[in-house]
Amino acid sequence: LGMGEWILDITPGEVARESIENLGSSGKSSLLPGITITALLLGAVLGDLSKQASSRIGIAGFVVFGLLGGFTTARNPVSPAVASWIWAMVAAGLGIATLLFLLARLHRPTRLASFREDPRQKSATRRAFLSWSAGAGAVAVTGFGIARSSGKSAAEVAREGLDFTGLDTPAVGSTELLESMTPGSFDNITGIDSYITPNNTFYRIDTALSVPQVDPDSWSLSFTGMVDNPYTLTFDEILAMDEIEEHIVTLSCVSNEVGGGLVGTANWLGVPITALLERAGVQEGATQFVGRSVDDWTAGFPTSALDDGRTALLAVGMNGEPLPIIHGFPARLVVAGLYGYVSAVKWIEEIHLTTLEDFNGYWITRGWSKDGPMKTMSRIDVPRHSATVASGPTAVAGVAWSPPRGIQTVELSIDE
Repeated sequence: LGMGEWILDITPGEVARESIENLGSSGKSSLLPGITITALLLGAVLGDLSKQASSRIGIAGFVVFGLLGGFTTARNPVSPAVASWIWAMVAAGLGIATLLFLLARLHRPTRLASFREDPRQKSATRRAFLSWSAGAGAVAVTGFGIARSSGKSAAEVAREGLDFTGLDTPAVGSTELLESMTPGSFDNITGIDSYITPNNTFYRIDTALSVPQVDPDSWSLSFTGMVDNPYTLTFDEILAMDEIEEHIVTLSCVSNEVGGGLVGTANWLGVPITALLERAGVQEGATQFVGRSVDDWTAGFPTSALDDGRTALLAVGMNGEPLPIIHGFPARLVVAGLYGYVSAVKWIEEIHLTTLEDFNGYWITRGWSKDGPMKTMSRIDVPRHSATVASGPTAVAGVAWSPPRGIQTVELSIDE
């Protein structure tokens, strides 16, 4: 995982954009298998060179693997640095021991060879070597499976124990629009997406290969930088705030193509960012609002975006339940009208006020634009692309979004 996150961090911005546009959220899921296959191929090369030339080659290779593993894992703030190095070197040591053991089995007679075969024959020792290799692989896979199937994290346990249904929160903004609509007005056309995107189908784009598991009991949010009153908030203090509200906000990835699925609308529960900044006392000259996540991912946008009445929340809930862990539990930023790469910080732990010139967020350092206003876009859901349409009246329906400006009219033209 550490290697994968390091690869993501050094990937040029244009390459990352192409990956998101073409692969969407599946791009990251294909990275880990790719790294695994590459590591196996490199291991095969090292094993062959160790057999043909010297075992020192394989030993040096595993040492390099260990150093890379320690470096890439320890650099993640979520991972304990010392433990990351220790486990990386332990893994390298086990790899070296396994290599030397298998090399010895390759050239030594063994009881794994059939009693009818001459153990001095290469075929017998090779068969034994393959048997030992399969056994070592089975042990490694079993250990990995046990580690992956361990009990629930503290974050999962804490999230399951939360209940937001009893919170007395005002429904404001676009929520009033939703309540005024005729029931079923968006659901009476087969194939059109629902107005509210369910949590389990809401798109996910971020750089976290290993989703941060944040225990809300030990988590806090700090307000730092160009503020008169730096302070911190705990999760319980946020839930107890009188200013907590619900807003319906549409989010979209900047790499979402026309007709793409990297867009979703949810009913977000949270505290207006302006209320939090009022307590901090933003200093004159602070022109950039920066959010930082627990894994050190950052995004920033002009503070002027908070002065035009748009919805900007420190969100703790999504569609009537606590934030899903993959969407930022225990808290994240939701800012209407700004693409996520400059605003949507998940697993947030710090809000920092600075100037536009003094800081560049994660994607800005990779060549992306510092301005991230969401563009007006629309999508036709029915009829689907390349669908066969029967003769007679045909419903044409879809969605359009333009936060925070809103949509007044949608015009449709059908060529010829």
